[in-house]
Amino acid sequence: MESAGRELLETLEKLGEGELQRFKDKLSEIQPKEGYQHLSSGSLRNADPPALTDLLLLFYGTDYGAEVAAEVLRAIDQGALAKRIERLIDDMRNGGHFIDWHREQLIQQVPEVDRVLKLLRGHTLTPEQYQSISTGRSNVEKMQKLYELVPSWGREHKDQLHLVLWITNRDLVAELEGEHFVDRHQEQLIQRASSVDAVLDVLQGVKLQHQMQKQGELMRSCGTWHQNQPYPVLKAANKSLSEELEGKIKYGP
Repeated sequence: MESAGRELLETLEKLGEGELQRFKDKLSEIQPKEGYQHLSSGSLRNADPPALTDLLLLFYGTDYGAEVAAEVLRAIDQGALAKRIERLIDDMRNGGHFIDWHREQLIQQVPEVDRVLKLLRGHTLTPEQYQSISTGRSNVEKMQKLYELVPSWGREHKDQLHLVLWITNRDLVAELEGEHFVDRHQEQLIQRASSVDAVLDVLQGVKLQHQMQKQGELMRSCGTWHQNQPYPVLKAANKSLSEELEGKIKYGP
């Protein structure tokens, strides 16, 4: 898995020279589980972080290589970095996360990143992190800075970023997800949605408000506007059903 290898490399690159040597010394003492070869001190002696990453993945594979790396990091008192790798392991076992799957597309394609940052400020981002990321000279640079924090996040923070991206960039998120929530769950919503009259009333009000704001301009007759508007309304009127469907598709095994 390319993203796992990158994550492992970025973690090892955070070790200082002395810490890296301690990592290699401890790694050479590890007795791997049955079916895996031992990494000798000789093979590790001159290995820099990229070479070390390659050796871990070559000898142990992605999953077990990450486990070994986390074990060694804890053994040399690098608990914060070990926790970072353990989050990676959890994501791999849980099928990953939208934020990880679409890293490159989101970095390159999210416009108006300042809107994203403002919604994350105070919840997902500290004031210092917000200020640091905001200094980026372009949307791409700001997203790159934001993604530097992602490896230290748990699922809750990633979920928050996913939600904010959906609010601010619905078309892009829907495109990356492959299809829209309303399309994915059409049959379940038809059969199980309750309070349909309330949903229709709210949508009618939204439509009228939109028409007034546009001073009589014709709304688009198709596309994601019509899909996106029912989504929050359906979710509000059928919270349990929406959460069940979202959990099953987005984050289920």
